[in-house]
Amino acid sequence: MDLTGLPPTIDDIDAFLKDSSENAYEKVVDRLLKSDAYAERMTQEWMDISRYSDSHGISFDGYRTSWPYRDWLIQAF
Repeated sequence: MDLTGLPPTIDDIDAFLKDSSENAYEKVVDRLLKSDAYAERMTQEWMDISRYSDSHGISFDGYRTSWPYRDWLIQAF
């Protein structure tokens, strides 16, 4: 939850429990650090600081093109 903000899936838990290697924990951490979910989690503070928003919060605010910044930031992580 701390790395991705998401709970592990049942399949993730089963795979971890079946892995009897000494570095099973490190494998899971490495996999999570390479995931898009980790990048999205880490960019939350940056997005808040930059006051990022796809919308002004109202239905008639029109087309916005701020999403490239979001995508760039996620890819940077």
